Amino acid sequence: MNIIDWNALDTAAQTSCLTRPAPLRENLAEQTARLIAQVRADGDATLRALTRRFDGVELESLAVSAGEFIAAEAALSEPLKAAIRNAHRRITQFHRAGKPSPYALETEAGVHCERIILPIERVGLYVPAGSAPLPSTALMLGVPAQIAGCDSVVLCSPPQLNSAGDGCVHAAVLFAASLCGISKVFKLGGVQAIAAMAYGTESIAKCDKLFGPGNAWVTQAKQLVSQDPNGAAIDMPAGPSEVLVIADAFANAEIVAADLLSQAEHGPDSQVVLVSNSGALLRGVQRALSAQLEALPRADTARAALEYSRLIQVASLEQAMQLSNAYAPEHLILNVTSPRQWLPMVRHAGSIFLGANTPESVGDYNSGTNHVLPTYGYARSTSGVSVASFVRLVTVQELSTAGLQNIGLETIAMARAEQLDAHANAVQLRLDLLAASGRETEAVLSDIDRTLALLRPDLHALKGYSSARMEAKASSAPQVMLNANEAPDIGPMGDAPGLNRYPDPQPDALKRALAAHYRVEPEQLLIGRGSDEAIDLLTRGFCRAEHDSVVIMPPTFCMYRVCADVQGARVYELPLLRSNSSSEDFQPDFLGLHALLAKEASIKLVYL
Repeated sequence: MNIIDWNALDTAAQTSCLTRPAPLRENLAEQTARLIAQVRADGDATLRALTRRFDGVELESLAVSAGEFIAAEAALSEPLKAAIRNAHRRITQFHRAGKPSPYALETEAGVHCERIILPIERVGLYVPAGSAPLPSTALMLGVPAQIAGCDSVVLCSPPQLNSAGDGCVHAAVLFAASLCGISKVFKLGGVQAIAAMAYGTESIAKCDKLFGPGNAWVTQAKQLVSQDPNGAAIDMPAGPSEVLVIADAFANAEIVAADLLSQAEHGPDSQVVLVSNSGALLRGVQRALSAQLEALPRADTARAALEYSRLIQVASLEQAMQLSNAYAPEHLILNVTSPRQWLPMVRHAGSIFLGANTPESVGDYNSGTNHVLPTYGYARSTSGVSVASFVRLVTVQELSTAGLQNIGLETIAMARAEQLDAHANAVQLRLDLLAASGRETEAVLSDIDRTLALLRPDLHALKGYSSARMEAKASSAPQVMLNANEAPDIGPMGDAPGLNRYPDPQPDALKRALAAHYRVEPEQLLIGRGSDEAIDLLTRGFCRAEHDSVVIMPPTFCMYRVCADVQGARVYELPLLRSNSSSEDFQPDFLGLHALLAKEASIKLVYL
């Protein structure tokens, strides 16, 4: 590899320098389309024929049997199985933390909007094994599919010729798949696997979306089926692997060369790029590449990839970052002093590796992140695989009568501005019916009904249960409720009658007395066993987590905020007002409260 002086190149030469390798075969799209058409026409028969042709394997069965899963686990060494299990644990931990969350809010009074998360029902996973088996890819795809809760997961991986002359999927791939709960594994690779999962055959069910990296054939097949309305969606055009390393004069040339070769050995169409502001480092990497290359078992593959690779000298690390953003690499390694300070300058990259202690290899296997990443510059617009790739984000809206009245006229105005009169009529008809009824629902609500309208709908809909004491109230004889966990005999405490009985949480006599005192109905009162319980019940009753909010007026009782935090309700603070700094004549900020209530429709409780 020769060292290229970036600043000695004109614009056209710089563009050419960052160009990815062209596909290794001409007419790739046409040949791929022909293979896909054959699979669609003849199904399993074509799958067997193409596997015989491309993989040299005569398949007795397309599907992996339960016995093969068992044999695969038994065939692996304990250290390898432990490594795969730990990788599964870390990947699960990382991806579960990033799982999309539903949310709900009122965008206007009476206008309830929310987002719900629905898994993609049928997904197909492709695990390459053309030049080497990749159990890590089975984890990278299987774990997020498992967390997302997809109903049907199909995995295809190219077969290897076993001692019996039949095809088999590598034992490590099967073990990784089993950890992800995947039982539908097929001995298929290349274009035929993509076509089978996209359109379905006698043995393989049609999938809604396909995932996984592959060579140029697989990438082309994924793109073709994604363009067909009868095909399947895809995660991204994840093709041959690539890495761009930015290194300064303090980087270790041996380490940098090793990182470049770790990607070059993936395949002859992989590309590796080193960008540095140090000529001495670039020359050191040149020497290290030659020495390390000779010791690699896959030296021929890596050597072919290096034909398309680059060693580029720039004037500064700032210029190196600009070059990287222009290239938009799948993997970006920042092997520089204080690498995190350069992170804000990254605009386009699939995954980033910071510092001399972070080889790209850990991302490929077991740090926890995902190695199925956008290549060919798609990192400018596409993210790597995550749980979000396996779900659909569906919005929901529900309007009350007041909600429709609040936004209906504005909806009509916008619809008419776009000359979509049917849109406007769908709203106008509803508003006319409300006007004709001669009343507004909110205007005739009683005080109790107004409160119930604010209550959490799911709690309001709950059906009450009949307790043992309620069932026994008709009897005047003393009773012990064994089915309410009351004690029939309190032994030495017998001189204190009643201690073996649960107290009534809402005693009728006390409720009636309090209701008369405060001039309200008894059903408008809730009696708490201490203020903490009352505050907790109020917060749970009215506030949905991550949706509703409360107002407190500090300095005030700390449990208002504690109960809100426990329930996941937002807290707004309106500090009490004083006439001067030494005064203790605290007064509520009613003007501020009025403004806040007008602005925030999510407020359900105000603690005075």
